[in-house]
Amino acid sequence: MSQLRVMTRVPELDGVRATAIWLVLLFHIFPVSAPAFRHVPAFIKQIISHGWLGVDLFFVLSGFLITGILLDTKNDRRYFTNFYGRRALRILPVYLVTIGCMWIAYGRFHHFFLLSLAFLSNFNDLLQVPYPLGGTVLWSLAVEEHFYLLWPIFVRFASTRTIVLVSVLLIIVEIVARAVCAARGIDTYQLSWFRFDGLALGALLAVFVRSGYCTRQNCIKLAAGLILTIAAVTAVAIPYGSLIIKSPVSSSLRFAQAYVCFGAGIMLLWAFRSHPITGLFRSRFARISADLSYCVYLIHLGVLDGYYYATNSVLAPWLKAHLGDFVTAVVNGAAILAITLVLALLSRKFIESPAIRLKSRFS
Repeated sequence: MSQLRVMTRVPELDGVRATAIWLVLLFHIFPVSAPAFRHVPAFIKQIISHGWLGVDLFFVLSGFLITGILLDTKNDRRYFTNFYGRRALRILPVYLVTIGCMWIAYGRFHHFFLLSLAFLSNFNDLLQVPYPLGGTVLWSLAVEEHFYLLWPIFVRFASTRTIVLVSVLLIIVEIVARAVCAARGIDTYQLSWFRFDGLALGALLAVFVRSGYCTRQNCIKLAAGLILTIAAVTAVAIPYGSLIIKSPVSSSLRFAQAYVCFGAGIMLLWAFRSHPITGLFRSRFARISADLSYCVYLIHLGVLDGYYYATNSVLAPWLKAHLGDFVTAVVNGAAILAITLVLALLSRKFIESPAIRLKSRFS
């Protein structure tokens, strides 16, 4: 039996979800490459400009959490009914309301929203379907849903050893496939079959924390091993362009580098659960951010687009004239954040919470 007992809810993981959503929010709402932010310290720009990695953090965390649920319930008689029922109640209400509102607001992107209803929004470029700014974020949810269409079936009938082997194989195949396809000019960012390795890494970690090897010391060793492994792979691949920006190998490895670093971070948080050093990840702010993260992620670019559309003719010129570019950018960003959070709070109260209460029927 593991010395670090598996728990129904690990508060530190709320902090991981909070970190992911704030990375994405800051990246989209505060474009630090714009001239208005030229005086912002370089290290802050570096952090915000890498906020797109928040999506990759979501992938690893999702693979960890969902695979853990599947492993814990794989012998239940209502395994499939419970999983897909609970998943639908968590995902669909806000998702469908968001798509409906965007469909009305944008008007002319009917084909994109039809794809989105079928969780195929990440195929829009492949099918040459135009999409609005607000719908840009839907691709990552499509990737997850494609993975979880088949993964529960596999976990239910596979042994732990097979789950581990397939997950490792999936990680290796994805890294190679991205490099090969990037060399041929194929965009590997959104298509599902190029992005499953983050979810697979999370699945591996879920297996590990449920094994007899999961002690605090071994979690720390695993985190260090993950970092050393990806560092070694990057170093070995230097002759093939691993350090050259936008080279095929670099384009492939950058996702793996992020996944491994995030996986190592999750292992360290798991090792130091309830420890003072991880207190920030258990804070009330982290918990609230985590609770609102799903709706916030779905709507924030739509709110941003709507805000600038509404203020572009009158308010924006007035702010620039009286406050300057930098303060105007900060005010705009703060307003977008505030509107997004208020809408997410309303969604939590009137849409998500009623649906979540129904999940008890699938427990």
